[in-house]
Amino acid sequence: MVEFPPPERPDCEQYMFGWGSGRRIATGALATVVASVLTVQLWDLGLLWKFPIAVGVFGFWLVVHGCGDLRRKRRLEAEVDRAGADWDELVRTVGAARGRGAPVARLLQERGYREFDVRQWMLREIDALVVRARESSTATVAR
Repeated sequence: MVEFPPPERPDCEQYMFGWGSGRRIATGALATVVASVLTVQLWDLGLLWKFPIAVGVFGFWLVVHGCGDLRRKRRLEAEVDRAGADWDELVRTVGAARGRGAPVARLLQERGYREFDVRQWMLREIDALVVRARESSTATVAR
């Protein structure tokens, strides 16, 4: 029986503005603190204090979204690790489901793969295995 080695692990880091989650959290926290200090210093000058408040809100937003992306990255990595451990069985199960015409996405969801990006990655890798297998079988037949 043919064994299917697990594919190369995808990068699960989510980027925004070209920054990773940790850099966004640090930048957002720094912007929030600096904006708070500037708002207090500029309070008596009229409209000038509104700009630091906007920067503070943006900094807080960066912190919140950076923390959310860190949680999502951990979930993605956990599912990718689980898929790598079960890869041989997954390839066979998905192949059998496709042969029957069963919905593969539902099958993966029932097996506990909740993240869309992980399911898409798995299906792309399995499709690549099928293409390589077909190419090698047609090359063998052509000889």
